[in-house]
Amino acid sequence: MSNQPNPVEITMQLATGYMASASMNAVTRLKIADLLAQGPKSVAELAAATSVNEDILYRVLRALASAGVFVESAPRIFANTPSSEVLRTDVPGSMWPMILWMCDPLHFDVYRDMMPTLKDGKPGIEHVFKKPAFDIIFSNEEVAQVFNNAMTTFSAMVIPAVLETYDFGDTGTLADIAGGHGFVLTAILKKYPQMKGILFDLDHVVVGARQRIDEMNLADRVELVSGDFFQSVPAADSYVMKHIIHDWDDEKALTILKNCAKHLKPGGKVILNEAVLSPGNEPNLGKWIDIEMFMMPGGRERTEEEFRDLFAKAGLQLTRIVPNKSPLWVVEAQKV
Repeated sequence: MSNQPNPVEITMQLATGYMASASMNAVTRLKIADLLAQGPKSVAELAAATSVNEDILYRVLRALASAGVFVESAPRIFANTPSSEVLRTDVPGSMWPMILWMCDPLHFDVYRDMMPTLKDGKPGIEHVFKKPAFDIIFSNEEVAQVFNNAMTTFSAMVIPAVLETYDFGDTGTLADIAGGHGFVLTAILKKYPQMKGILFDLDHVVVGARQRIDEMNLADRVELVSGDFFQSVPAADSYVMKHIIHDWDDEKALTILKNCAKHLKPGGKVILNEAVLSPGNEPNLGKWIDIEMFMMPGGRERTEEEFRDLFAKAGLQLTRIVPNKSPLWVVEAQKV
């Protein structure tokens, strides 16, 4: 028998991907993986614990088990697999907040028809809601919380891998541009006790960082600054940005980079944590995140050459790319 994948099954698996997303959202919201943390349980037990329809829950879990998320260890009895273990809320590296965000109803609204975006290049979310992505996200408190939690979770996955492979030690003052609630900056400062930090973001975002900074006893080393990075950024020795430049098209990304370069002394760095797209047909999570970028904020993922060209236009030089175990690598540029 042939071991080659069945082309019909491959195309159908992709075509029904929205069903998997909806199923993932449902079981994540129900915290099914948490309920299975101590071992297998029957669907009857799971349905009773979550107050849902037993028959429908069984059929959802059966479908997810066929994809390796959960396993039906005996008839109508399910257990966790490595893929569902990361959906638990109580494990290091939990993906629970990220799955809630990526599979939420907002995404289904945005992705229901890609054709208008293919025709005019305008982000899908703007076709549906007539407003830019971040206006939509932050105008709804519940959606904003889901988004912020997901971004913090992603940072928790990325920054330990970055710190294993990249040395920030020669920086005096590091500014985290659009640093959110400060997860990235505080992690770096904890490793480098001689360093000072500036956390820069919109006013309503920066306010939410104070608790984390205080809890980590970093208040005397972190300056909170609010503003608009399209207008200006605070002066610093080097800048770090995690998954920020990818949110914007080249013109807007260039504005941010030029605002950083304006303050840098020779040798000062702009340190990006971004996906670096691989060539050709090679699988790469960034190629799917790239679709999220043009459907939501209107940005893009980039290849090494695209980063090089973008930096050059901002008066910066790509000096190195440092891979790590996470989806986001360090893309470093210095002042020319």
